[in-house]
Amino acid sequence: RPRRTGPAPHAAARGRKWARPVPDYDGGDRGTLAVYLEATMRILKWAGGALGAVIIVLGLLYGLRTDPVQMLAGKRLSGTERPYPDDWSACAQHPTIAIETRPEAPHSVTTVCVVLDGALVIPAREGGAKQWTANVVADPRVRVKIGDAVYPALAHRAQDIDPAAFAAAARAKYPQMAGDAGADAPEDLWLFRVTPR
Repeated sequence: RPRRTGPAPHAAARGRKWARPVPDYDGGDRGTLAVYLEATMRILKWAGGALGAVIIVLGLLYGLRTDPVQMLAGKRLSGTERPYPDDWSACAQHPTIAIETRPEAPHSVTTVCVVLDGALVIPAREGGAKQWTANVVADPRVRVKIGDAVYPALAHRAQDIDPAAFAAAARAKYPQMAGDAGADAPEDLWLFRVTPR
């Protein structure tokens, strides 16, 4: 009976069954590494697509915005347009208001206000560097929003207002400014007086 040479059939089968992938040059399994890389690329593609969608939505919202939001400028103010008021007492109930400038291409911002000698006064710190103040100097037509009411008006830079009187009115409306009673007025503070059109 001739002798069988080579491994027994059952041994060869066991070897094929438990054979491992051929390791690459740094000891990792090519098969496992490929799976990891493919999964990572899928995650990155999904994340990139989601981020792109978020950017598109934010861009659309920014383009369609109306009222300003905090430090973000807006466009044409929403709300009910009303005649110029007899007094600005409503200002006292609102810590911030919005002012819209440049009627042909509306630009609106959030700001503060005080009533001084019956007139609505809107300050602008570093007024020489702001877009909305430059718009008002070029064209005094504005729209002022207090609450949900919008008032067409004019705004002019008021260089005749005593800074100390304005500071006192501001501290009366904004108690958090009481600690600044002895502080000097900010540099380049512009004050605008609102009047009827």
